[in-house]
Amino acid sequence: MLELIHRSKYERKKGWSMIWQFVTRKKCRRQLNLIELLREERYSVAEFAEKLTVSRKTILRDLYELQQKNYVAKYSFWQINWRQEPSYTDLYRKLLWTDDRFQLFQQYLWNRGNKE
Repeated sequence: MLELIHRSKYERKKGWSMIWQFVTRKKCRRQLNLIELLREERYSVAEFAEKLTVSRKTILRDLYELQQKNYVAKYSFWQINWRQEPSYTDLYRKLLWTDDRFQLFQQYLWNRGNKE
C-alpha cells in the first residue's frame, strides 16, 4: 500500500493529486513524470534522476524503453518524438493504458472493461 501512496519530490512539489498516482505502478508513474519533464524543458540524465529521486541508471533504462516504443528520441538531448506522437495528451494516455493496474482500475471501477 505504501508503494501506491509514495510520490517523488517532483510530484509533491507540483502538488499533484491525480488518481493515476494511486493506481499505477512505480515504473509507469516515473515514465509519466519523465514525459512531463521532457515536455517542459531540456534536462540532463542527472537532473532527471535528481528531480525524480531515482538513480541515473533507472532514468536511462526508462528513457531507452520509451525510445523503443518511439515515444522519445535522443538527439543532442532527450525529447518527445513529436513526429510519432503529435499530441502530448495522447502520449500520456498511451502510457497510462500500458499499466496493468490502471487497466484493472478502469475495468472494474468505471465498468468499461471486457464483459465476458
